[in-house]
Amino acid sequence: MDSPAVSSLASKARSLSSIEHAMLLSLMGKQHCIIEGEGEALEDLGEEVKASAREIFGLKAAVVECRKEMTMEDFWGGIMVEEDEEQGEERMRLPPVRRTSSYRLSKPPDSESRSIAPVVIARNLNSASQHVQIQALELIRTSRIFTHTAVYTVPKTFLLVILSASNSESLNKHLGDFIFLSHFHSPLDELPRTQPTPTQTDASDGPNSADDRDNTDAASLSSVIHRPSTRSHSQPPKKPPAPIFSIETLSSLHLIPPTIPLPPSLTSHIHTLAITIRIHRACLPGSASPTSTKHLKLLSRCLAALHGMDHVTPSLIKVAVDKGMSHRLRLIGPEPGKGAGKGDKGWQYERSLQWGGSEEAARQYVRDLWREGGRRGAVEKVLAEVVEGCPVPV
Repeated sequence: MDSPAVSSLASKARSLSSIEHAMLLSLMGKQHCIIEGEGEALEDLGEEVKASAREIFGLKAAVVECRKEMTMEDFWGGIMVEEDEEQGEERMRLPPVRRTSSYRLSKPPDSESRSIAPVVIARNLNSASQHVQIQALELIRTSRIFTHTAVYTVPKTFLLVILSASNSESLNKHLGDFIFLSHFHSPLDELPRTQPTPTQTDASDGPNSADDRDNTDAASLSSVIHRPSTRSHSQPPKKPPAPIFSIETLSSLHLIPPTIPLPPSLTSHIHTLAITIRIHRACLPGSASPTSTKHLKLLSRCLAALHGMDHVTPSLIKVAVDKGMSHRLRLIGPEPGKGAGKGDKGWQYERSLQWGGSEEAARQYVRDLWREGGRRGAVEKVLAEVVEGCPVPV
């Protein structure tokens, strides 16, 4: 892939929102993402992601509302959409298979005209049972879902977007490790695809408003003789505007990142950051896996292409660490357990205690870490310490 492709990508990306940037980066890496927001705004976020998938990328989206009591059948049916005629048959028929596992249901969603949506929006997936989350992990790892009677394969371009409330409980650690990046949508940020802008709502203000024009034109309109039109009033529906990224462009996005060079010095810097996270006093084992290191390298290249650059810079790696590690960190907390304001394990697992450190000092450190912002605030503090403690190679 040559530099004109990078320039074209960067020019198209300038008009996109931050949510659409997260989706685009995930599509470039053939990966998946998490979008966090306030709990009451998740429904609006889901509609925004669905509209962006349709208008920007030309992809169908299915929204799945996940609950603690959600069954496997609910999840299977929620990710399906009506199959397009040109999409063809994407399932391989199998003879019925006898299942003995307790979470396998006897009536899977079996429909000849349905297939897995190109974009699956899973709202509150972290609150679903472990069996449902493992099913989502199987979907992104193997690109297919097995039912009793069929195998449903994902489309060639496939994206899983997980919507979760900020400071809510974490995903299954294995599923979270396969998520490429996370993005926090602030309540102050706009939703351009589903919410009108202030310029549109204030268009009627001023001396030349629509009401004034209607009043001034009323007299002239009354004197016009209206003749019945010979045309039929039924007009064909307008075609939706073409998406910014065509199917051909989407299918070739993954070819761009491998062309962005990553020098050995920056590769070593990424490994140093990962090691620092692993030995950080607030992080539990599993916070920085080999998969996360691989994702950091790929995300750094994707960010460079998004900015129209033909190389990776240390500042882009810093952004990649923030976006690629926030959802992976497993932290100690003031008290064990999952949920807002709680770590994966209690302060008793603070690393300095393994070498004779003071319990009171460890307890005070954890309290200060979680004092403001809940889990999100604690993650930001840890990542800031990690980046500050790893000097950029010269």
